[in-house]
Amino acid sequence: MTRWRGWTWLVWLVGGFAAAAPARAGSGDIPVATGVELRIQPPLPVWPSDYETITERRPVFRLNGRYEATAYRVELARDAAFPSPIIISDAQVTENTGIAPVVVLSYPGEPLTDGQYYWRAFAGDDTGFTTPAANYHTFFVASTDVDEIAVPAEIVHPRLLLRADEREGFRRRVGRSVRLAAGFQYLQNAANGMLNAKPPDEAYARAGEGQHGNYSTCATWYRRHLLNVAFTAFVTGDDRLTAKGVEMLMTACAYERWLGPLFDDPRHFDPPWNAALETAMMTTAVATGYDLLYPKLTPRQREKVREALVNKGIRPLIREWADPITASRLPRHQVPTGNWVMVCAGSAGVGALALLGEDPEAAQWVRLVRNRVRAWLRDRGGDWYVDNPHPPGRPTPIPVVGPSDPNFDIDGGYKESISYMSYAMTYVCCFADGLRRATGEDLFAHVPKNVLGPAAWSALAWPEDGEVRSSVFQFGDCGPGVQFPLLYAALTKHRRDPLAAWLSQRVTPIPQFVRDLVWLDESVAGSEPDTAVPMAVFRGIGQVVLRSGWGADTPAAAIKFRQNRGHLDIGTFCLFGGGHPTIVDSGSSPYGSAIYGQYSSQTVAHNVVLVDDKPQARANGELLAAVGTSQLAAASGQLAAAYPDALRSWTRDLVMLPGGLALVLDR
Repeated sequence: MTRWRGWTWLVWLVGGFAAAAPARAGSGDIPVATGVELRIQPPLPVWPSDYETITERRPVFRLNGRYEATAYRVELARDAAFPSPIIISDAQVTENTGIAPVVVLSYPGEPLTDGQYYWRAFAGDDTGFTTPAANYHTFFVASTDVDEIAVPAEIVHPRLLLRADEREGFRRRVGRSVRLAAGFQYLQNAANGMLNAKPPDEAYARAGEGQHGNYSTCATWYRRHLLNVAFTAFVTGDDRLTAKGVEMLMTACAYERWLGPLFDDPRHFDPPWNAALETAMMTTAVATGYDLLYPKLTPRQREKVREALVNKGIRPLIREWADPITASRLPRHQVPTGNWVMVCAGSAGVGALALLGEDPEAAQWVRLVRNRVRAWLRDRGGDWYVDNPHPPGRPTPIPVVGPSDPNFDIDGGYKESISYMSYAMTYVCCFADGLRRATGEDLFAHVPKNVLGPAAWSALAWPEDGEVRSSVFQFGDCGPGVQFPLLYAALTKHRRDPLAAWLSQRVTPIPQFVRDLVWLDESVAGSEPDTAVPMAVFRGIGQVVLRSGWGADTPAAAIKFRQNRGHLDIGTFCLFGGGHPTIVDSGSSPYGSAIYGQYSSQTVAHNVVLVDDKPQARANGELLAAVGTSQLAAASGQLAAAYPDALRSWTRDLVMLPGGLALVLDR
């Protein structure tokens, strides 16, 4: 045994394990193959999309088919178990080009009555082979369109964050709170510091390299500074800040595009993309700035902003990320999975809410985004979709991957990482808050109740050099902390979530962004997670955290048994003890860097052992058991899938005992 700064670490290794060796780069956040070889992959149900409400009583079902298939079948039922389904097999291929054939099947029976329906799709060929079904989708039939978005009777701005008649109440709330007052002072200082700043123009945006150029950097700048200056001007009435906000807004709208240089180049993306993360961030910034500055804009300025929002932001974002039919024609856009779709769809929704009542299409845009966000939050996984948007060296047809994992598991674990959960949820919250203010509809009811569990259980803090340092168990491409102020504030406002209040106070005690300042509800009492059993298990993502508290001297450990974000690292673990991190993982690095491709995503960079000097295969392990008492906890997993040609079994156990003793045992 080796004493390691407050921990005792025992590793039992069996012959055949050896030192590290470099390996091939990981392949991102696409699903891991199940190991079942299918001659044809299941088709993708496209329409009716998940949780959609339709008024058509004889619906037409739309699929993304498979080029190898010659026959299709849809099953329709009133029960998710499909006990006696209606079979629809008269399929028509209406488009036979692009990433997948477009297949439609018309329901031929008696008109459907009101209620909930479930449907699933199959493909087959002339030999009699039939695919398994992808996961079912569900929709509702109703006499009236309950999903319709109501348009306000009159146009009132500002409205997304605060109305003019709410401004004085906000000032009083800030005046009563030391915490909010400090946050608003910080924002005022930052806004005044921008008075002499020159907003980045498109010449700078074009100058960058890579798929984003500098457009993403510029969009991030506008998202932070345009919003802050415009909001501070609205609250304080400072004419200097108003003028600077208008200057920023009109400079952003003068860009020819809000998209990096490579996305719409078919040499790099085929089919081309016309909307990406920078499009989304710029849309959110401009829409919110437009709303706050609206009373100070001239009619011509308002018109220019609306034109920019619609043509450079909302329309391409809706078409490629929110509309289930048009999005189904692009690789990686077809299903509501992963973080990009929420950043892009949520931002389109913020833009559409800003124009509700001013653009005739805005209500439909809001509806499409609302439905996409709802489907993402309630995603069950199990879909097969076309991946790989990059044409160089790509097979024909483009590979189909699946089955997809659910976005969230039953325990609140998000499949990519804690940081990517926050990135996606930030834009979900921006849209959902605006939607509730505009229509009263509460999308927060669909947010997993335990969404903050992984962040809370993984959060680390300790004193060092007179400061409080913080970190997190960094599995996959997780960032270095859990500073997610907008998410915490939104959940205090809309769910009165005590865990959100505790994390907000612990991690971000002073609001430093406009939305968390406006949203934070200090009347919600904070409460840390219950550690009666010193363990949290996130079954779907295969991660277990073992700890009995959050003090700097309280040991903590974590282990993962499933891959995420393409890291070849199942079985890796982290330890915290002796007042600081003791064993850490590789952390995150830029995806385009050699460090990421050759090191940080590779097996050698993680706390695992190598078999015969080889890296792991890209595979999922299995969480076998996780048990705990009031005094100890243990997790065990099967990792043999990492070396399918060399190992029949490889189990790894992580045990945390009283007194700061941690055991890691390989067998």
